[in-house]
Parts: sequence; C-alpha cells; structure tokens
Amino acid sequence: MAVLNATQNTQHTNTSAEQIQTDTANLIIGVVLLGSALIGCSLTLLALGKDFFVGKNPPSVLVSALVWVDFIGALSTAVLVFHGYVQGPEWIMYSPQCTLQGFFATAFGISSGAVVTFMSLERAVSLHKPFFYKQHATPCLARAFCIFITLFCVTLSALPIAGVGRYMLSKSSRFSCQFDWFPEDLSSTVYILALATSGTLLIFVMTTSNIFVFVIVIRIRRQMSAVLPWGENTRRHRRRGAFRLEERMAKFVALVSFVFLVTWLPVTIRLFCNVFRVYPSNRLDNISLKLVVANFLLDSFTYVLFKKNFKRNLKQSITELTEFIGDGSFSQRLKKQSSRDNNGNKKENSSRVGHGQFAKTSMFQDDKPTLRIVNLDTAA
Repeated sequence: MAVLNATQNTQHTNTSAEQIQTDTANLIIGVVLLGSALIGCSLTLLALGKDFFVGKNPPSVLVSALVWVDFIGALSTAVLVFHGYVQGPEWIMYSPQCTLQGFFATAFGISSGAVVTFMSLERAVSLHKPFFYKQHATPCLARAFCIFITLFCVTLSALPIAGVGRYMLSKSSRFSCQFDWFPEDLSSTVYILALATSGTLLIFVMTTSNIFVFVIVIRIRRQMSAVLPWGENTRRHRRRGAFRLEERMAKFVALVSFVFLVTWLPVTIRLFCNVFRVYPSNRLDNISLKLVVANFLLDSFTYVLFKKNFKRNLKQSITELTEFIGDGSFSQRLKKQSSRDNNGNKKENSSRVGHGQFAKTSMFQDDKPTLRIVNLDTAA
C-alpha cells in the first residue's frame, strides 16, 4: 500500500512538473508574441494612424484602418492576458474577463481579415474600372465601409455574450481564454460554424481578388512595354509612373492577404475539424491560435517593407507628440497650432497666385485627362 501511494505521488509530481514547464513555455511565447505585436502596432499607429481621419485617398484610409484594428486587438489582448496571468487560472475561470478577452481577440482578429479583404476588392475595382473608381471612390466612403465591416465582425464575436456560444479558459495556457473548440450544445455549434464560415468566405474572396489583380497587373505591364509613337512618349511616361504606384499598392495588399491566409487558414480548418470531430489534436489547436495572435505582429512588418514614407511619418509623428507634451500650457499649444495654420495658408496662397497669375486646371475630354494653363488676370 505504501509502495502504491509512493508511486502515485511520484506520478503526480511528474505531472505537476510537466504542467509547470508547459505553462512557462506558453508564457514566454505569449509574452514574446503579444509584446512584439504591441510594440510594432504602436509604432505603425504613430506613423499611419492619423491617415484614417485626414487621408486624402481611399488606399491610405484603408491602410490606416488596418493599423487601428491591429493596434486595438493587440493592446486589448495583451492587457487582458497579462491581467489573467497575474490573477491566476482559478480567478479567470469564473470571471467575466474570460469572455471579454476571448471577445476582443476574436473580434479584432477577424476584423483585420475583413479590412484586408475589402482592400483586395478595392484594388481589383481600381485597376479593372479606373474611371468608375475615380468618380465614386472617396475617403469618406472608405471610412464608412471600414466602420461597417468592423462593427459586423464585432457583432459576430459578441454572440457568446448574448448566449450563443461561449468563451472558455484555454487548457494549454491556463491564463488566456478562447472559443469552445468542441461545442456540445446547438448554440455553441452554430457560433463555431458561423466563425468558420466567415473565415472561409474572407479567405475565398481575398484570394480570388488578389489573383484577379495579379492578372490585370500582368496585362497592364505588357501594354506598357509596347512601343508607342514618338509623340506619345510623355504620356507613356506619365502612365508608367501612375501604374507603378498602383502596382506597389497591389503588392502591399497581396502581402497582407498572404499574412492573413497563413494565420487564419489553420484555425478555420481546425474549427471545422473539431465541430465534426475529425482528426482532433490539441497541439494543432494551440498552434493555430498562436498564429492568429501572430497576425497582429506580421502586419506591422508589412508597413515597414512597403511604405516608403514610413520612417518619415514616424519621425514626424514622434516630433509632433514630443512638442505637444513639452508645451507649457494648453493656450500655448493653441497659439502654436494657429500660427502653423496661418503660415501654411500664406504659403498655399502664394503658391497659387503670383508671378503672372497663372494656374493649372485639369479636365476630362473624351475620357482622357488633359492639362490647361489659365491666365488668372485675363480670366478675371
């Protein structure tokens, strides 16, 4: 009897030691992923975050919207996971924070993919129907669509709060929460199938749009390589410069689409597998969840690679933030801002009028942009 008790105590000790090692490894991985994602998203927010409010074209607004979604997702997930680790699994298991943490991670994770999918559709329309895009695509419309699709993803992820599905404590990390991998009741099954179907739809639309954009880019590149008459060299050079900007944006969208595909396709497959009880694997489930968190981190690297003015915007934003914090009082800040605005208006007016009173006006003739120089003195 004593030997049996000693054997059981040894097994329990070994199990506890293995659990401690697993928790430590998961904690290190979580700290590295969430910490790196939070730092990267914070830097990109400083550099590109204001474009969502003051951006002058739809692509800059969409990129900034993706930055905001990733930042909110990384910040909320990191703060709640760290607080859950401090409180312990016994506390978080019965705390509303478990549902809250699972909601934020799911809502803004899938919102990131929804914004990227909309970016892919926007690139397809801009290249396939350029005149239609120029007439109807506006920054305000881009903001409205981003807000709408984000609210839709937030509503979908909030279904467990309303009783449809549930978020539960993760069995691997013991200080973070996730959706129920193995639903037993009807409401949980409906919620998991809704998540899996949404992920599948986003991946399909995103992949199809990027393939379509890739085909259009190849076709335009072939047309650009054709030899035009001597008198049309200037127009060809203008078109080639505009096409390079479109091509660079298409490559950026393709890269962030690939990031979402790599990080969300595994968890989508695992959702279907667990619902239908096909090839259960806790190890693959944990890896797929870590990839979802890695999506916030990988997106921040794409901005550095493809945004040529990223460093300039980051330095400018840090300088403005430092000056704003370093000012003595609120009235001084207002005076400084008003003087900047006045100087900017004077420069703009002096650049518009003067030295002969000439100005440039653009118009469309036969669906082709033309440039006219008007003498403001005679026009008046």
